[in-house]
Amino acid sequence: MRKRNQLIIYTISLIILIVLYFTNQLLGTDTLIYNFISKFITPSKTKFFTIITDMGDYIGMIIATIIILIFNHKHNQKRNVSLILLLILSVLYVSIAKNIFQRPRPEILQLITIGGYSFPSGHSTFSMAIYGYLIYLVNKEMTHNIKHIFIFLLTLLIICIGLSRIYLGVHYFSDVFAGFISGLIILNIILIIENKFIIKGDAK
Repeated sequence: MRKRNQLIIYTISLIILIVLYFTNQLLGTDTLIYNFISKFITPSKTKFFTIITDMGDYIGMIIATIIILIFNHKHNQKRNVSLILLLILSVLYVSIAKNIFQRPRPEILQLITIGGYSFPSGHSTFSMAIYGYLIYLVNKEMTHNIKHIFIFLLTLLIICIGLSRIYLGVHYFSDVFAGFISGLIILNIILIIENKFIIKGDAK
């Protein structure tokens, strides 16, 4: 029931954000946040965030997928079905959503070259969904206190990936926020399906 309530809250939040987008209420906040972040641009930070942003792209997703597969092999291989559904749903959602909204990328200093539309951020959606699922598995299956360190580092990585998209000038804050909420919605849908159908009746 808790996951369903979370799903409702996240969905309502995304709907509100979309309404604000269509009524042009987001650009002022987006510009203000970018102007603040852009004050801290340096070559070393740019190099750091360029590496971090790759962790929300294919490189990071492949690494995270391999880790989850290894994790599931040890604990519950049925969850590989959840992983496959999570990956498929995330890719389909981002592709469809971007083509629906067709928001151009920011007309500001872009520190990396990238094409496509801006809303929602695919990197933010993927990182929240995939790394979020890994956080769920670590929290559920690991008993040692070290799990809290893993959870903290993964949470920090998700935040930094979103921040990197704004810093590099390829997304607005609202794109990233929408991506995070979208990732949470997708993750909760998969977890509901997993607990109701995929691992129903298992001990864990």
